Amino acid sequence: MVIQEKALTLVKLLVMKPSHEQLRLTTYLLLFIFPVFNLAQSVHITETTPDLLKVPALSNNTKIPPENEPLKPKFDKRILVEMSDGNEMFLYINTTYGQVGFMTAPSGTLGNGELNSNDPNFNFIYFHPSGITYSFDNSSYKIDENLMQTINPTAGHEVMRKQAKTKSFFLQNFRAQSYKPKNADAPTFFLYGSYFPMELINVKMLGYKDIGYMLTNYAVYLVLEKNSATENFKVMKWENVNLELDFTNFSEQKQEERGY
Repeated sequence: MVIQEKALTLVKLLVMKPSHEQLRLTTYLLLFIFPVFNLAQSVHITETTPDLLKVPALSNNTKIPPENEPLKPKFDKRILVEMSDGNEMFLYINTTYGQVGFMTAPSGTLGNGELNSNDPNFNFIYFHPSGITYSFDNSSYKIDENLMQTINPTAGHEVMRKQAKTKSFFLQNFRAQSYKPKNADAPTFFLYGSYFPMELINVKMLGYKDIGYMLTNYAVYLVLEKNSATENFKVMKWENVNLELDFTNFSEQKQEERGY
């Protein structure tokens, strides 16, 4: 991005005092250099609008996978989220079966978001659609009954009103519209979709901390940002992936080992 800005400055200088050679150089920059920069940055989101909003897990006839099968949950979406507490989060979603996972760490320390259990700092939370939550470190996992309550705090048939503010996300300039529930203390959401009515009803969420996919009374939307008085979350990348978490690489901590 810094190189691109310098190139843009050069173009401005060349245009101010053009010559035949300068104009030729300017044309070269515009036709060949800038498109390469844009192509490299376009991985910030890797789908078109119709594909982004196809989420079978939010339909009424979704089949929930058995609690113990498969022991290798797969994720087809990876979302990098910037958090207001100085941390970042990688959020993983299976849009077919509704499986969700995440890991958080100080900004800049999560790497590329691969599920590398060989990393001594590996720490991963996995939500099974049946309601079971698993906490992983780099060698073992345990069942955590308390985390499921906080997966998506605001989901559940809440009416949200359209607000004046909009924001652009990614280099494709996806225009997200702000919505806010009627409660004055409720967070503001920036949603991306194909239609923005004056009111939406938040029926169901697929994600974590209200970031991810939101099923409304109209359609499915991407939740790209959430702002409240206590915490802010903003999506930085939204990618197609093919990642798998293999339970057989970890040993289960039994209840007596956990001390309760």
